[in-house]
Amino acid sequence: MATASASGASGGSAGLIAHKDSLLNTSLQALNASVNVTNSTVKYIDVEEDQIAPGYAVLLMYLMLFMILGAQTGLVLWRKKHKRSYDLASLAGLWLMPAIISFHLKFWRFLSIWSVYSSITGYLIYLCMHKKMHHTTPRQVYGWFLAAYKVSVFVGMMGYILLVLDMFGVGLLLAKVVEPGLSVMLLWYGLYFGILGRDLAEVASEQMVSILQSSRVTCYELLLMPLRRW
Repeated sequence: MATASASGASGGSAGLIAHKDSLLNTSLQALNASVNVTNSTVKYIDVEEDQIAPGYAVLLMYLMLFMILGAQTGLVLWRKKHKRSYDLASLAGLWLMPAIISFHLKFWRFLSIWSVYSSITGYLIYLCMHKKMHHTTPRQVYGWFLAAYKVSVFVGMMGYILLVLDMFGVGLLLAKVVEPGLSVMLLWYGLYFGILGRDLAEVASEQMVSILQSSRVTCYELLLMPLRRW
């Protein structure tokens, strides 16, 4: 009796193991079939791409060429026909696009400097739009843009000097003191804020001139503007 029960138990375990082996083999066969289908699909797609690639590349090249020529022609015509709107649109792009890209890439240092500069500049341009402009507004506007221009020139020159030193290998000696990429960053800050300040100063000066002309302020009164209120 004991021998019969032991043989029955061994036979049951052997059957269970055989069942598990069959299930495992079935799963492996299904996985291999899916891999083969995927590989064949990838090969088929590669063959199709190789077949259409040359003509498609030529078509893309001509399409990009026409788009570049058309965009350049449109910009030139826009600048000739409506120079004011072209200048304002380009200024808006120059002012906002770097901040949007920096926010997307999380360049917080540039965003903090840009925010301070934009706040002060926006406030001064807002003062320039008042019909009854205060007598100190022209001095504040020109003083701010002159200071920003000097700082931009200084920062850009420092970046250029560091970049030249890096090209001659001197930057390796300053690697422990100077942050990597500092030369390019300073050069970028100097160029960007210098160009942006130039365009914004032009807009502010045109706005002040238009207000002064509408107020019929003479040149003599303009010279006396810092000395008295009007």
